[in-house]
Amino acid sequence: MRDIAKSTALGLTPRARQVLALLAVGLERADKNHPDVPIGKPLSPKQVRQVLGCPYSYVTGLMLDPVFKLEMAKAISAVRAGYAPAVIARLGDIALESPDEGKAIAAGRVILGEDAKAPSVNVSVATQTNVAQDIRPGYIVRLPPDLERKRPETEQP
Repeated sequence: MRDIAKSTALGLTPRARQVLALLAVGLERADKNHPDVPIGKPLSPKQVRQVLGCPYSYVTGLMLDPVFKLEMAKAISAVRAGYAPAVIARLGDIALESPDEGKAIAAGRVILGEDAKAPSVNVSVATQTNVAQDIRPGYIVRLPPDLERKRPETEQP
């Protein structure tokens, strides 16, 4: 297995690290017992079961485990980071050498990160509920203005 499982999956058992490596990056070299399994390509859970000879429920159980999910995300991130330099170089070639102006501009935007910048939309939703214990639904009584308001005992003048 590749070192990717060793460097990221410190909280997993050795067998779980093997499963992780096979799911994330695949086999390093041909397996004479499994000539139909591709080399250097991530394997499916079914292929992992065949290569390791473990129950399918073990592989799928691992894939449901939160620790394994975290380690899998780290491993996939490491694989993705490994492809980044080659992809950027390829996009650079397209941006500089493509006779199609649209493709060149699109590749340039990807390299510069312009595609990742979407128009900023700020949505603010505020709801206000005024709840007072003394307010109850009912009748409104309008008093004449010449009546003086009586202050409750708790209110200071």
